[in-house]
Amino acid sequence: MVKGELENRVKRIDLNIPGPPPLDPGPRSPNYDLIAKASAKIKTLKVTDIEIGTGPVAREGKYVTLHYRGMLPDGYIFDQTTKSGGKPIRFRLGEGSVIKGWEQGILGMKVGGKRQLEIPSELAYGANPPDNALKSGIRPNTALIFIVELLFVGDRP
Repeated sequence: MVKGELENRVKRIDLNIPGPPPLDPGPRSPNYDLIAKASAKIKTLKVTDIEIGTGPVAREGKYVTLHYRGMLPDGYIFDQTTKSGGKPIRFRLGEGSVIKGWEQGILGMKVGGKRQLEIPSELAYGANPPDNALKSGIRPNTALIFIVELLFVGDRP
């Protein structure tokens, strides 16, 4: 191909083609009827590996650091670490400082891994969510869905 032919070919490419659509941010407000129906169907913790990590394994007593996105069963995002300037959350597994669904669902993950956790109400906030959960749109007896990405596992924070 001659240089002029290549330039003519490149000039014909439409550079105004939009890129892929952005990640679906979910609904702007919760659909509580749908949430109640879906929550009633989520009876056990369901763990789905999206990506399997290759680093250290999360075990009870270890400190873990992770990014997360928390959603109600209708897809409404009630919280995510990027909301707080991208600062990940850090805690010690087995200490009881997070909901039971996280304690159980993160065990066995490897650093670099990404998981989806479908957490029944009983392993989340149950019938009495704390005020900060209520303000985020989480009602009593609501199942929660999290996408978590494990960044660090260690003996010290």
